[in-house]
Amino acid sequence: MTATTVISQSATPFTKKSRNPFGLASGFALSKPHIFRDHVVYPSASARSTTANPQQDIRALSWSPLGTLLASADSRVLRVWNPQRADVKHSIELKLPVSDSLGSATRGSRSGLARPSHLTGTECVTFNPSLDADLASLGSDGALRFWDVRARAPLVSTITAGESGLGLCWRPPQTGGDEVVVATKNDNIVTVSRRQQAVVETQQWDAQIYAPSFSNNGQYLLLPCGNGRLQILSYPDLTVQKTVHAHPSAVTRAISDPRGRHVATVGADSLVSLWDVQDWSCKQTYPSLLTGPGRSLSFSFDGAYLVAGDDNGGQGFEGVGVVHVEDGEEVCRIECRGEGRRSVTEVAWHPGRYWVAFGGGREGEGGLKVAGVGGGLL
Repeated sequence: MTATTVISQSATPFTKKSRNPFGLASGFALSKPHIFRDHVVYPSASARSTTANPQQDIRALSWSPLGTLLASADSRVLRVWNPQRADVKHSIELKLPVSDSLGSATRGSRSGLARPSHLTGTECVTFNPSLDADLASLGSDGALRFWDVRARAPLVSTITAGESGLGLCWRPPQTGGDEVVVATKNDNIVTVSRRQQAVVETQQWDAQIYAPSFSNNGQYLLLPCGNGRLQILSYPDLTVQKTVHAHPSAVTRAISDPRGRHVATVGADSLVSLWDVQDWSCKQTYPSLLTGPGRSLSFSFDGAYLVAGDDNGGQGFEGVGVVHVEDGEEVCRIECRGEGRRSVTEVAWHPGRYWVAFGGGREGEGGLKVAGVGGGLL
C-alpha cells in the first residue's frame, strides 16, 4: 500500500460560502488578543515584589485534545494555562522536584525550591492526543519528560532521548497515544514508548532533519529535511516511501490537514506550500503569510484555514495572517498590539474553535497571546 492511499482520507470539499463562517474576518478584526501574563518573583529579601510580565521568546505551544488547556514554553518556564483565564494564578508551572535539607522530596508548581522543567531550556511541548492532561516536553539537552498536569506531583518520568532535543510528536489517538517520536539536532530519530518509559529505537538519518509529525492515521511520519525535501516514512520501520522536493532551501515544518487531503510545508525560504497527498503536486502557495524563515504551521480544526509563524526578528511584521486553504485568499490579519520589534514564531489553532494561540517576541510586548471568534474566549 502506498503512502498516498493511506494518508488521504475522504472529506467534503470547501465551498465559497464556508470561507468566512461567523464573520471570521470582522470577528478577528474586532477581537483584542488576550495576553497571558507570567510573573517574575525577585528572590532577595529586600525585593519581595512580584511584577507581571508576559512570557518572552515563546519556543513551543500546544493545546490539549479538548482545548481546555494550553501549554507554552519559553527560555525559562513551562506553563499550562486555562485558556479562558489569562491570569497566572489560574495556571500551573511545571517544575522538577528537588530534595530539601531533610531529604524529603519537594514537588509541584508552588514550591520555591523546585527547579525549572528543563535546566537548559525547553525546545518542544506537546499534549498526548489521547489524554487531556498528559503532556510531553523536550529539553535542548535531549531530556524527554512526561507530565500529568492535573496531579499534585506532575512529573511522571524523564527519559534521555539524545544529546540535544529538536522536536517531538505523539502518534495519533487511534493508535493508543503510547508512542512518541523525537528528532535530535545530531539527526537521530528516536522512538519512545510512553507505557514502557523507555527508548524503543534510535536511527541515525543521512540528512539534516527538523521536527517530524505523523499522518492522521499514524501509519506515516512526515520528516522535513535540510536539503529542501520532505520525506514520507512508513511507521514504525521508518522506510522512505516518498520524497517530495518541496523547497529550494530547508523544509522546517510539515503537517497534515485534519481532513487528510493535504500536507502543508514551510521552509527557510519564507514560503508556505500546500501539497495534494494523492499525487504530491503543489496545489497552493501562500506568499503573504511570512516575511522570514518559517518556524511553525497550524490548520484550523476543520482544515479550512492556515496560520504560520516565522523568525524574522520583527522586520516587516504586520500581524498573524489567516489564509483560506483552498483558494489562498488572506481572510484576515490578527493584530498584535504592543511597541517594539517582534515576531510570531509559534502558532496553534484551538482543536475545536476559531481561536489562535501565538507567541514569540524579540523586543517590546512579546509572549503568549490568544485571539478568537465564536464566543467563549475570556
